[in-house]
Amino acid sequence: SFGSAMPLSIAALLSERLSGFTQAERNVLIRAAIIGEHFIPEHVADIADVPLDEVLSTLQRAVEREIVVERPAHDGYRFRHALIRRALADQLLFGLAAPLHVRIAESAERAGESEARVSELAYHYAAARVPERARQYNELAGKAAWNMHAYRDGIRFFTEALRWEYPPGPERALL
Repeated sequence: SFGSAMPLSIAALLSERLSGFTQAERNVLIRAAIIGEHFIPEHVADIADVPLDEVLSTLQRAVEREIVVERPAHDGYRFRHALIRRALADQLLFGLAAPLHVRIAESAERAGESEARVSELAYHYAAARVPERARQYNELAGKAAWNMHAYRDGIRFFTEALRWEYPPGPERALL
């Protein structure tokens, strides 16, 4: 069932809220959790390979069970709590999750959303363990955070960039 690192109360809460969901519906919610805290139904349908009407039906039930919340201004949804999202995402084995992370990141790149979503791309490529892309987007996210005077976030992204086979030399020293 749920990971042992999760507090029992969160595991129990999620288990109770997911009761009555079919495995197919749970898979939709797990794919939404892999996408991130915020998501749009069309993206979930694409990633989960499920018709949009089934995704919308599942999300409506998830709203009623207080798993997700609608974000009308963004035509999307978000998870009610980050721990619920994480608990769902943790249910997918790495071998299955990694290709999903790559698909999500590549979809954002194809849509021309790379600049606006560098931190999400950094997350997805790191989660998929794609070193070159994880390094590239973590460095870009670090620079973006630094330029906004979000120094702690910048340091976090730069540190993550260094973890991904960053080549030795002056650029590494600067970073």
